[in-house]
Parts: sequence; C-alpha cells; structure tokens
Amino acid sequence: MLVKQLSADWTLNPQYSYGWLMPFLSGYLLWLRWMSRPPPDRPAQFPAWTGWIVAFCLLPIRLLQEANPDWRLVSWALALVVLAITVWMIYLSGGRSWVRHFIFPFAFMLLSVPWPTGLETALEQNLMRGVAGVTVEVMNWLGVWAVQQGNLIHLSQGVIGINEACSGIRSLQSTLMASLFVGEFYQLRPARRGGLLAFGLVCAVVFNLLRALFLTGLCVLRGQAALASWHDPAGLLILSLSFAVLLLVAARLRTAPEPRDPQPRIKIPSVSLPPFRAAVVLLVWIFLVEVLTEGWYRLHEHPQPHLAEWKLEWPPKGASYEKREIPSEIKSILRYDEGWQGVMKRPDGSTWNVFSFRWNPGKGAETLARSHSPEICLPAAGGTLLESAGEEVLDLTGLRLPLRMYTFRWNGRILHVFYVLSEQRDVKGLREWPSVDGSRFRRFEAVIEGKRQLGQQVLEIVVTGYPDLGQARLEVERYLRQSIKESRH
Repeated sequence: MLVKQLSADWTLNPQYSYGWLMPFLSGYLLWLRWMSRPPPDRPAQFPAWTGWIVAFCLLPIRLLQEANPDWRLVSWALALVVLAITVWMIYLSGGRSWVRHFIFPFAFMLLSVPWPTGLETALEQNLMRGVAGVTVEVMNWLGVWAVQQGNLIHLSQGVIGINEACSGIRSLQSTLMASLFVGEFYQLRPARRGGLLAFGLVCAVVFNLLRALFLTGLCVLRGQAALASWHDPAGLLILSLSFAVLLLVAARLRTAPEPRDPQPRIKIPSVSLPPFRAAVVLLVWIFLVEVLTEGWYRLHEHPQPHLAEWKLEWPPKGASYEKREIPSEIKSILRYDEGWQGVMKRPDGSTWNVFSFRWNPGKGAETLARSHSPEICLPAAGGTLLESAGEEVLDLTGLRLPLRMYTFRWNGRILHVFYVLSEQRDVKGLREWPSVDGSRFRRFEAVIEGKRQLGQQVLEIVVTGYPDLGQARLEVERYLRQSIKESRH
C-alpha cells in the first residue's frame, strides 16, 4: 500500500526517483537481519486495542490521500502508520528483542517519503543560491566576468541556471540513503554511522559545487552547446564519485571482521509467526480499506455527460503579440497536456507575458499542477517577492475563479504576477471554481465531495509597466472579462 502511494512522487518528481530502489534495498537489509536474528522473547501483555486503533487510522488517511495526492503531510502519516503496524506485528512475533533487531530495515523506507514542501523548498533555494554565489566568486577570482542573479549565473557567453539537479538537494537525499545503507551493510557502530552520514552530506555539497564550477568553466571555454551536452554526464559522474568516496570511507571505518568458522557456532532460532487470527484480521482490514476508499470515490464519480472548463482566447484582439516556444526543459518538468506562452504589448505601453497550461484528468494532474507556483519559481530565477496580496475570487459574469496576486522585483524591474489554479468541475451546481491552493479546509472538502484525479488548469500573467499592483489588477481583470470563456464538453 505504501509503495503504491509513493510511486507517483517517485515517477513525477526526479528528486525522488531513487525511491524505486528503496523497497529492494530495504528487503536486502531485512534478509541480512533475518540471517542473524536473535531468539524471540515472549511479548509483554499490553491492550490489544492499541494496535487496532493504529490500524484503523489507515482508512481516514487513505481517503485523504486519494483526494490529495500532493499533500505530503498525509504521505508521512501513512508511512508512520504502516511502520507502526509493522512494528506491532514484529512485537507479537518475537517481542522487544525482535523489534530492536528488525526496526532499521523497515524504518529505512521512510527515506523514500517526500520531504515536507516548506522544508524542501527552503533547503533547495538556499543550496541553489549558495552554489551559484560560490561559483560566481570563484569565476571572478579567476578573472572571468560573472554575475549572480538568484539561481542564475550571467556570463558573457550566456546564462547558466543552477537548478535542482545542480543545487545538491538530489545528492543530499541520495547520499543520505546511501550513507545509512552502507552503515547498516558494514554493521558500523552508531557513532561511526553518524560520522559517515555527516561526511556524506558534506561530500554531496562539495561535489555538486565542483560540478557547477566545471560546467561554468566549460561554458566559458566552449560555449553553451558544450554545456548542454555535458550537463547530465557531469551529474552522473559526480554522483558516482561521491558514492565511491563514501564506500571507501565506510570500508576504513569498518571494524575488522572476526574469522569465520566452517560451521556456525550458534543455532539460528526457528521461525516465529505472528498470531494467526491477528494476521488474518489485519489483512482483511487492509483489503477493506482499499475497497471502501475506492467505493467512496466511485460512488461520487457517476458518469457526467458534461464537464465545464474555462478557456482564455488567444491571440488577443487589439494588441501586438507573439507566441513563444516553451523550452523543452520546462515541458519535461511540467508534463502538461496542453500549454502555450505568449507575449503581448498593449497600447498603454505595458508588456504582458501569458502562460496557460492544462492537465487532463488523471492521478498525476494535481501533483504536477501544484508543484510550481510564482512564489517558488520566480525567486529561483532571481526575483525578490515584494508583496503578496493573497487570493480573491474573480467574478467574471457568473464565472468565479480564484486569483492570486504578487509583486516581484526582477532584474531591476517591477513585475506584477496574477495566477489562477483551478480544477475541472461538473456542470451541475454553482459555476464557481473554488481555490485549490492547498488549504486544509479545501482538502477535507474534496474528500467529503468524493473528488479525485480532476483535470487542472493554470493561467499566469506577468505584467510590467504599471506603477502599482492595484492598477495592474484593474487592467488584468478587464482583459480576463473579455477573453475568458466557459466551455463544456
């Protein structure tokens, strides 16, 4: 159940692609522990209902997660409940000695659960800015002109973006996994495992800094074309080197093994299984959780002949415009089904950059649509958030859309950003697209209404040339009233 729910993040988010290895690595560590298991001891008496309360939590967690696959708090809740149930069954099988012996291989799977969004974003942004800043300092010290703008490095040969792959966040996550695995494989003492973990994290940051310096120097010497061809191979090489260094250090920290006798000196205890009745009831309950979850949403997903969505008419009328090609890197990250970018110059002298994306209904639509927003992406490109005006409902002659508004300073200019994120809805009921900003009320409401895997739409308008956000908002609202139309199919 846990692997099934986490697999979406492992597939859609490149930072967690290593998660596909985790079940196999955890299984291998479990096999190693099984071969050296201690004799089971008799479990102490404790109220049986405590374990069943934890098992009951699977139902509300699965209901929440089915409607909110991007809510990482629920993913962590599911992982911890699954771990608690596993520990409970181990305890019933072999007592405390088995819990202490077998806890690590199962707890190891927690490394595959995506980090909380706030922590991940803060760490990622700081690492990207730090790597870019150190790279610029080194280039200037070597006599190469370089200027940092957020996560971007401006050179006379072009612009280099320090993205997630170069920041060290992926290496931190994979090195954390590798350090704990190697420490368990070599059976290092706790203090040495901690030292290996600290060394691995430092090593990941240093090697990614070397990667950024290498790519920047390559761009200076051979241009942007060489940078594109070496970007991914350099990342693979750096990752391999960091793992190799980690293995060498772990081998040095390993205590010399005792000589092995031809025959084992201790008898491996016989297999002990959990109480048959508890195991059967637990398996039946897990099956029922999946059946009830699927049944609840299918009950609300009766076929509807008509679905409603809105559409922005493009090209605009009465303004000069151009349609721009979205970079292939952005396409591979967002994985939208329909999308375009356009630039519009209006008679009042303002310039509008318009982005429109749509994801068809499916399991990954919500995760992909909500993974990138102005407060995340613009700071990564060097923007500074000056004002966040929150969200308000934009009433377009009965069609109500959630609109978020921001003001950024970017490259010496003031940008006013207007952002709409909405979901596909049935024609029945109010013609209102409620906020899908991830508020807790909205997430619970989706469960009550039995809504999941809805199609998603994003509209982002970045305007320059207005003195303040209020005036920009009036112009954007006037434009949207003329250009957004509701469509049904």
